[in-house]
Amino acid sequence: MTPGCVSPHFPSYSDTVSKVIHPKTRRAPKSSPQESVNNFAERRMKAGEKVLRSRHSSHGRIAAGGSRSLLIDPKRIGLSLPARPAASVQTSERTIACEAPGIRTTHDGATMQQPKGYPMKTWKELTHYAGLDWAKDHHCVLVLDRQGTIVADFEFEHSLEGWKSFSDKIAAWPQLAVAIETNQGAVVDQLLQRELTIFPVHAVAAKSYRQRKAPSGNKTDHLDAWALADALRTDGHAWKGLDPLDALTQQLRLLCRDEVVLIQQRTALVNQLQQALLEYYPAALEAFDDWTRPSSWEFVLGFPTPDALVTAGKRKWEKFLHSHRLWRPDTAQTRLEIFARADG
Repeated sequence: MTPGCVSPHFPSYSDTVSKVIHPKTRRAPKSSPQESVNNFAERRMKAGEKVLRSRHSSHGRIAAGGSRSLLIDPKRIGLSLPARPAASVQTSERTIACEAPGIRTTHDGATMQQPKGYPMKTWKELTHYAGLDWAKDHHCVLVLDRQGTIVADFEFEHSLEGWKSFSDKIAAWPQLAVAIETNQGAVVDQLLQRELTIFPVHAVAAKSYRQRKAPSGNKTDHLDAWALADALRTDGHAWKGLDPLDALTQQLRLLCRDEVVLIQQRTALVNQLQQALLEYYPAALEAFDDWTRPSSWEFVLGFPTPDALVTAGKRKWEKFLHSHRLWRPDTAQTRLEIFARADG
């Protein structure tokens, strides 16, 4: 067959290497004659095969997938099987957490999933509704049944004995829900510890419920508790209850609340100190603007009065600024001038 002719029995592929008869491989000099290979004699592609790298044009030098090898599974190529381990590897048993069916964890490993709080009671399970009007030192509670009849109305102190008496009085109504005008704080924590279903009420909504009971604007602890309890009985089916928290979240929330209280106490003390300095020690207030830093308090302890500051002298002033790392080229001279005229 001549190079320019194409036999109808052999299909023409657009990505064949060459349409000429060429030697199969190169051999060393003085070797046997090279065996000729007819490139047109490649096998016909099957229907299940496809051309490799078909994105190349017909002018490329990539041969068709069917022309790579006459055997689909050549004997010279052994299948590479994964090596078996020398010893069996101990694997952990995978179990499903009770509280989270969608989360898997190992039997002997640590898990980040913490046990959740107690399940809230559904609205159909509730039989009694309480309104709790809380205060700093005492709380007022009023309990209604499903018909709106008052079954309990009492007050108790915010103390350990008071909360024990609260638990004893509500023990007769296990399916009790409580409406309260807050969603955090020590009172809410005490209610959560007793596994009660809690419905926090916004202050604006609580005011409207109170006005519905007393349009005149009268306000008492008993009236506030009654308004919350009755609103919970009639409208509570559409309210969102407070989700119980797990133990770690409750502990973190308690620590954060204590931090906020400490910050508020510090702010109050700083305000009192600044007011006192404004009256009899304005030089210290002028020299330092951040009174939450320990260095500002150390200055008052080291130089308690304007006379003591002036008597100490420039050498001690500079030593104080350097020892507390307050020496700055742009503020040091200004502070020294303020110290010099502190008793003026």
